[in-house]
Amino acid sequence: MPAPRSRTGLHQLTPLPQSFYARDARLVAGDLIGCYLVSLKPQLLVAQIVETEAYLAGDPASHSYRGPTARNAAMFGRPGRAYVYFVYGNHHCLNVVTGAEGSGAAVLLRAAVPLSGLAAMAANRGLTLPRKSARAGSVPATDDARPARALRELCNGPGKLAQAFALSRASHDGCSLAGDDDAQLLLTRSAPDAIARGEQLPAAGAIQAFDPALVAVVQDRRVGISRARDALWRYLAADNAFVSRKPGPAARALDHATDHAMDHVPALNLPPEMIS
Repeated sequence: MPAPRSRTGLHQLTPLPQSFYARDARLVAGDLIGCYLVSLKPQLLVAQIVETEAYLAGDPASHSYRGPTARNAAMFGRPGRAYVYFVYGNHHCLNVVTGAEGSGAAVLLRAAVPLSGLAAMAANRGLTLPRKSARAGSVPATDDARPARALRELCNGPGKLAQAFALSRASHDGCSLAGDDDAQLLLTRSAPDAIARGEQLPAAGAIQAFDPALVAVVQDRRVGISRARDALWRYLAADNAFVSRKPGPAARALDHATDHAMDHVPALNLPPEMIS
């Protein structure tokens, strides 16, 4: 049965099906690079994912390490649901639940290229978009040209991405990203041409979507954790200006075969990551 479709006025988007998420978090994290995060309400916001992190069952860096709680309950729900948490007392982060229901695995969405609804994203972030043009022409998101700093700052971190999309635990934790409820947030494989072309800004040209088939994906160590630091479970589009942090010396080309050499994360008897 095809995935349900959700209308956005002039556009029609097909969400990634639940079966996409019902897999190992590392597979999902790599395959999400190049997909689109779409918010439908109160207006259309679109960004293309460029960076993710996988968190597995039994992973001491994961919020699920010590089992279900009131805070992380969504992480043990059906694959394709959102797990939203509040961290450091000042920002939310968006994860998508993966694997079998009850396993406690998820993928954190770390960074994205903003494509549609840029003014609203900037307002949500408390930023001012550039106005005057330094030079004509477009700035593709995948070449060496650097987009204006304000544009990079819209979604180049998990807290920034959630803020740009006005996500909150109260409104989005547990909601479906697969379009099987009152769709307010979706993840899609492709976007209509008008969205993929991005919005034209005078000072930065057009920030354009990229073709995932033409972009190298690399794996690197996860960011901001104190446990299981050596796991290369951060996935990012190489040489993309919108990632939260450039690949480090441990990074290597995406290789899911090697990634799955260890099917389960060993229980290391370490305390879980602390979240506020």
